Amino acid sequence: MRKNKLLLLLALLLTAATGARAAWTGGTYTATANENLGAITVNGDATLTINSDVTVTITGGINVASGTLTVTGPGTLVVTGAKGNNGASAWEGGNGSNGGVAISGNIIVQGGATVTATGGTGGTGGTGTFVAGTGGNGGVAFAGTLTYKSGTVTANGGSAGSGGYIDDEEEYASSGSAGKAFANDVDFTQTTGYSVTNGTSTIGSVLNQTKVVISGGTDPAAATTYTVTMKDGVKDADKWTVKVGEG
Repeated sequence: MRKNKLLLLLALLLTAATGARAAWTGGTYTATANENLGAITVNGDATLTINSDVTVTITGGINVASGTLTVTGPGTLVVTGAKGNNGASAWEGGNGSNGGVAISGNIIVQGGATVTATGGTGGTGGTGTFVAGTGGNGGVAFAGTLTYKSGTVTANGGSAGSGGYIDDEEEYASSGSAGKAFANDVDFTQTTGYSVTNGTSTIGSVLNQTKVVISGGTDPAAATTYTVTMKDGVKDADKWTVKVGEG
């Protein structure tokens, strides 16, 4: 565990120094103090435990390329997608690019964690003499599969980028569209007693919303019984007694 933590810390320090995306090859990591990090890629099953009164801030998004990222509270994780690039100004202004996804891939939220994900803001369209660039769309907050167990998850679609100014017409080109909170539905099969709102009122589905807040919930209880199958060829397998500790 210590080796995994040291490797992750080294990767995160390199990210802060170079602006490159850090790669986390799974394992476990416990945040014991506030941290402000760059973009992260997760390759393989990984667990991030955030202690109480600790906030981990990630700017540039989390990409769970393979495996699953499990975020365990009671601390706070704040993730923002990358901002889209602005369009170039010219005779014909360039379009702004779309904002980045805040969290993509498989993620589990449990242990009373507070997770806030906000899609990146779309880039601004470039100014043009006769035609200006349009604004980029806001990024999606969650683009993968979220399994919610407990805590508070706030998903905000990214803000739209503004259209560029058209000099000849003295007006602005079209803005982009606001990002969605979720690109896919949420898996609630492992929790009970939760609520889903759009920030002000109860909603029936997380899809096609620009803001969704999920709160409450209870982590499923640990299994108390286990099935043990004896290997073929074990003598008098039916007379063995097996005692298994708590999982």
